[in-house]
Amino acid sequence: MKILCSFPGKHGDLLWALPTIRAIGETYGVPVDLMISPPIAGLQPLLEKQTYIRAVHICSEWRLLDTAPVTPRKPPCVVKTEGSYERIVHLGYRAWPDPDCARHTYETAQQSCDRPLAPHDLNRPWLIPPYELPHHDLAIGFTDEHFELKYGVRGLLVQRFPSYCEVSTSPRWLAEAGVYGSNWATAAAWIRSARVFLGCCSALHVLACAVGTPAVLMEPNPQRHATVFYPYGKTGRVRLVTGNDGQPTFDARAVRHAIQEALDVAVSTRLEPRDAPSV
Repeated sequence: MKILCSFPGKHGDLLWALPTIRAIGETYGVPVDLMISPPIAGLQPLLEKQTYIRAVHICSEWRLLDTAPVTPRKPPCVVKTEGSYERIVHLGYRAWPDPDCARHTYETAQQSCDRPLAPHDLNRPWLIPPYELPHHDLAIGFTDEHFELKYGVRGLLVQRFPSYCEVSTSPRWLAEAGVYGSNWATAAAWIRSARVFLGCCSALHVLACAVGTPAVLMEPNPQRHATVFYPYGKTGRVRLVTGNDGQPTFDARAVRHAIQEALDVAVSTRLEPRDAPSV
């Protein structure tokens, strides 16, 4: 049996969709093909290393509109391949994702499948990096939004946590902060090598979730505090740092405290990067 799933973008949304794609593959007992749009094609090499994905196809004709949610949700070139698959499942958001990005996609898939899907297991890592890298306490990865603020807080934090690595695909971090650029496979490997990830609400924090690394988020943008972005909640495996008023904060002391708490938990529960299964 051959199955095709499609997803338009963006990077973080696709990463949240992967547990559903894995569940589809486990339900039917075969790895699935995945069709994505050109803007997220950089994920292709990492995705094709996963055992539940057979191949990733880039639909060059898929011109996305920057709407919320992204449209069109179905790839125009899928008509060329319809005869090659027994089942095609379009996973793009039907509406604003409710209750969150990951579960909305799972519910979308269930509506298109002819049997109950395997469990939607967010507690089991769903991305395995293709190789291992040296271990660190902290992996840091921020976007360019509020760059100066994040750069300043990051400078205060690395004095207290010298065992760290940095990953980025964002222009200002590459050009002005001197961070080496990372492709998605390398970023996944560095984040998996760390006990804790520090960043903002972005695709890199979803990548941390995907490889099983606890995340501490300092997110200055209040719109990115919406519950739709937090399938794990905001106080556990993903810790969103806020002030006493529950609003965004960039207090380096509060962030440092959250990182230390996450590190203490990782050490006490023996959450070692090397425990990840190999590909």
